[in-house]
Amino acid sequence: MKKIVLTAIMSLGIFGLVFAEHTTHWPDKVIADLETHTDIYAVVAIDGVMITPTDSYEDYEIGFFVGDECRGSDFLAYYNDDPYPMTDFSPIYYTTAGSIVSFKLYDHNNGYEYTYCQSSVQVITGEDYDDWDNPVILRFSHTYDLPITQYTPDGGWYLIASPLAAATSPNSVTNMTNDDFDLYYFDQTGGDNGKEWKNWKNVAGNDDPNFNLISGQGYLYANNTTPTLTFIGAPNEVNEVTLTRGTNNNHHDLEGWNLIGNSSDSYATIGTRSYYCMNAARTNITVGDGTIEPMGGIFVYYNPDAEEGDPNKSDTVTFTKTAAPSKRTIEEDRVALNLTRNNSDAIDRVLVRFDEGGTLPKYSMRDNECVIYIPQADRDYAVVKGSATNVFPVNFKTEDFGTYTISSDIAGDGVSYMHLIDKITGEDVDMLLEGEYSFVAAPVDREDRFILRLNYSGYFDDNDVNNFAYQNGSDIVVCGEGTLQVFDVMGRFVSSYEINGVQTIHALPMGVYIFRMLGDDVKTQKIYVR
Repeated sequence: MKKIVLTAIMSLGIFGLVFAEHTTHWPDKVIADLETHTDIYAVVAIDGVMITPTDSYEDYEIGFFVGDECRGSDFLAYYNDDPYPMTDFSPIYYTTAGSIVSFKLYDHNNGYEYTYCQSSVQVITGEDYDDWDNPVILRFSHTYDLPITQYTPDGGWYLIASPLAAATSPNSVTNMTNDDFDLYYFDQTGGDNGKEWKNWKNVAGNDDPNFNLISGQGYLYANNTTPTLTFIGAPNEVNEVTLTRGTNNNHHDLEGWNLIGNSSDSYATIGTRSYYCMNAARTNITVGDGTIEPMGGIFVYYNPDAEEGDPNKSDTVTFTKTAAPSKRTIEEDRVALNLTRNNSDAIDRVLVRFDEGGTLPKYSMRDNECVIYIPQADRDYAVVKGSATNVFPVNFKTEDFGTYTISSDIAGDGVSYMHLIDKITGEDVDMLLEGEYSFVAAPVDREDRFILRLNYSGYFDDNDVNNFAYQNGSDIVVCGEGTLQVFDVMGRFVSSYEINGVQTIHALPMGVYIFRMLGDDVKTQKIYVR
């Protein structure tokens, strides 16, 4: 970012002055009864770089303030025999000796107002700052504010990114290291100590006391108060981030995951590539909906073995600035299943996309969260490619007993049929009509519980919907209401049980059995005991 040295002249002279032709940004509020005044000659630097005559110096206007009151402003002007444009604030009115004069800068070329200036002047009666050879240097910088909500057990985590071009110490970000905070960076390899998440704090025992915030990288942050993080410095102007893939001997599933960031103060998109971001409740990460927050971090997966033409094959991600999102930010055809627990905020999400977007493996920041995912080729996915005529297995697992709700939303007009089938209860829910489905689940429930059908005829064995029993370790878990009759493969009766809900029976000897559930209707299932 260029530095700017600034000089504005408030009185005409014989030095060949050049003035900008702009309407003043700040109204002239010089007060007549403030008779005491002084002169100040000044030059200006922006982000450490001075303005030269080759710059559009006439676009820059400086306002000077006593407290919050503007006492006047003027544009930069250039003396033909001086190396820089200069400013002469003459006079500056003040109330009493010792008044502090502060400054702001407005760039009429791009409409940006610099409110942060490292320089101020304490006015002393009878003393002018009018040394042309040693002018006051007004050092302006860009500032970027990121409001943070207080951390609680129910939320307050942020994936963030620095908007600055230079590597920045957390201590130089206003309010970042105040009070009780956490600042994590992510290492897919686990590093020397095998930990992917590493916490930086300005206390003894830091994982990396020399750590800096790097443009393009993402970080996980929380604070026990509600600070506004203020980044001060030259803005990042690079919108492309290179992905990496390292080897993790402890957690192979984390290889290829990159926590990167939108290093600008504008919303951004990354095309059709799928990613994760922090959910609205600030409790966990979720599948992104296309528009990335200003200074927001995202998880992106790099798969070097992807097929040619797959967006996940690319080893770079390009952030493109965009407008603030509308209610729906995804325009391509797709369906989504959203998971909530006990009527709380959303905790998980899976997508089936019908555009050219890539697939996205499942990623969970917390191992004990319940998750929904679509299994494909021995891998768990949060985003898959398909068509409006496909059938998808939707797996569900949880570590906690509770009531869960799966809701749906659709983008595009290509879906006319959408049913969610619960293999345990036998429920067949029209998601276009009902919109959601609530169910009770426990850790012992079968994981391959649901099927998402986007066509009427289907491409799977309809008898699979009637499955109500599965093996879990040395036990058999049975779900339903009624009498369970067990037969061997020859049709001989083995045993019977009264089932009321979800029950566990002792494992049978290895072999093939026929389970028949007698209730409101009759369900039959073949099960292989291993």
